[in-house]
Amino acid sequence: MLDIQFIKKNFTETLASLKKKKSDVEKLLKKVIDLDNQRIDIQKNSNSIQKKINDNSKIIGDLYKTNSLKEIESLKIKGARLKGELKIVVEKEKEIKKELNDCIINIPNIPNILVPSGDSEKDNIVESDQTALYSKSKTLKVNARRKQWKKDFYTQ
Repeated sequence: MLDIQFIKKNFTETLASLKKKKSDVEKLLKKVIDLDNQRIDIQKNSNSIQKKINDNSKIIGDLYKTNSLKEIESLKIKGARLKGELKIVVEKEKEIKKELNDCIINIPNIPNILVPSGDSEKDNIVESDQTALYSKSKTLKVNARRKQWKKDFYTQ
């Protein structure tokens, strides 16, 4: 899964790399960036409302010391209204995070820079046959062990 910050910083490179896989994800990448910006704005709004609630609660605590009951009641009503606003904003933030996650999951990983463009595995370039290299390497190791065993056996 790609990181949102990586997509934002490297948008053109990400798009070019994903086009190697013949993926048409430009709209999806733009939607991810847009949703992340919305999430950031909502988070700022949520933090602002939470700060107002905290400040309001502090003022209420100070007013209890002076027994200003009328002001305390009006501030409690204001606090309840702010908590309602915060609840709505938090729900909206959850919805955007879920939609953002769903979009990111649908974006494929970026292929290595050495991967050729193509529609299927038939377009891949085979540089070497790894099975042949493996069997040759294994044979060389076995022969080296045999030579060492013979040398050790006959020198005793």
